Amino acid sequence: MIELKVGTRKSALALNQTDKVIKKLSAIGISCRIVEITTRGDTTGDMPIRNISGSGIFVSEIERQLRIKEIDIAVHSLKDLTDINNNDLVISAILQRENPSDAFISRDYPSLESLPPGAVVGTSSVRRISQLKAFRSDLNIKDIRGNVDTRLKKLYCGDYSALIMAAAGLIRLGLKDKIKQIMDIDDFTPVRGQGIIVVQTRKEDRELNKIIEKIDDIDTRNCFEIELAFTRVINSGCLTPVGVCCLKKGDLYTLYAYIGDISGRNIKRKIEKKNMTTDDAMFLANQMKKEGRDIIERIKNK
Repeated sequence: MIELKVGTRKSALALNQTDKVIKKLSAIGISCRIVEITTRGDTTGDMPIRNISGSGIFVSEIERQLRIKEIDIAVHSLKDLTDINNNDLVISAILQRENPSDAFISRDYPSLESLPPGAVVGTSSVRRISQLKAFRSDLNIKDIRGNVDTRLKKLYCGDYSALIMAAAGLIRLGLKDKIKQIMDIDDFTPVRGQGIIVVQTRKEDRELNKIIEKIDDIDTRNCFEIELAFTRVINSGCLTPVGVCCLKKGDLYTLYAYIGDISGRNIKRKIEKKNMTTDDAMFLANQMKKEGRDIIERIKNK
């Protein structure tokens, strides 16, 4: 039986996600050993993500260890990856997507709509800040960092009236009961890749990659390729107020897209189509790029 060294972050969520990958690999005869890695994002826990210089703060150290062969494969949240399938590293497997939506969590309120004016809502995402301001401009939005447990403790200590977080992480950690409201994707379109776990490998390891590909979910991969095509036209990452989410039901694809600025100004679109391709995503992105030229320029200047 093959044994692989699997690199991942140390957080409970990252380890949970890695365990899901390991179980799938075990089912096809591969044994794994976890290697826990501290990333730059883990050591700057009090600083807003948008104020941290550089990109890939949650993945670059893991990718470095993959390149120098300290680990054999890496497990990531796909939304954290900033450079997809670069020259020497590839995404060999994409697991079936969990719910990609954002979630509303609160101790005292059942929904975002029920919050009183001036209520403090915690998020570290510029996309969510933009969408919150578009939806409820009367709220007080405050940065929050830390893992899921840390954020929930801050909420229940009374530092925040509510939080907006990814539903997928809460569900994977068995905390679905903490979710008061699943946000509508039309209004809170997630960042590309939200809710998806991936396995990253070295491009040169062709035989290993063929094995890892056996746990790939083709529908999730196709949807992500469509999302990726959109963001490449817009030239956006996780530090810009851009959301895009492609979902497939039967043979019908639905593509949601959001471009906004930090003040909440935005344009939103949704298209439905059978047999959607990356060309459809690029066409929509170019349309929105023209319509929202002033918003996009404001994003770049920030």
